[in-house]
Amino acid sequence: MSNKPGIGLTAQQAKQLMTIQGEYRSKIGRDFSDPAAWFSQHVSNYLSAVSVEAELENSGHGTGRRRAAKLRRDSLIALKSRLGRQATAEDLTNELSRFVMVPEFLVEAIRRDLLLLATGSSGRIS
Repeated sequence: MSNKPGIGLTAQQAKQLMTIQGEYRSKIGRDFSDPAAWFSQHVSNYLSAVSVEAELENSGHGTGRRRAAKLRRDSLIALKSRLGRQATAEDLTNELSRFVMVPEFLVEAIRRDLLLLATGSSGRIS
């Protein structure tokens, strides 16, 4: 297993995250001209990349983690352009909670991930 800091989810939590992400994606809008739908799609993309990262961590494979970090950063950069500031864990969890139940483990994983990305442990957010 890689010793790089990461999302820190168990295999069961990673599986639950994939279910949450699928449920969220099924409930959000798809009209990218609608700012709310555009925002939701980027939150969904971020969540999907968090899920990939968690799966890679649990599988013990380091391959792909850099790509997963880039996908998360790209989504966060898009959200920053919309918000005019860096997205916070509260921004992401508030958006998610409009459509799905957000378990505490996910709130904490998002907080850890944003900190990792901000400090450069998984790549810096621009």
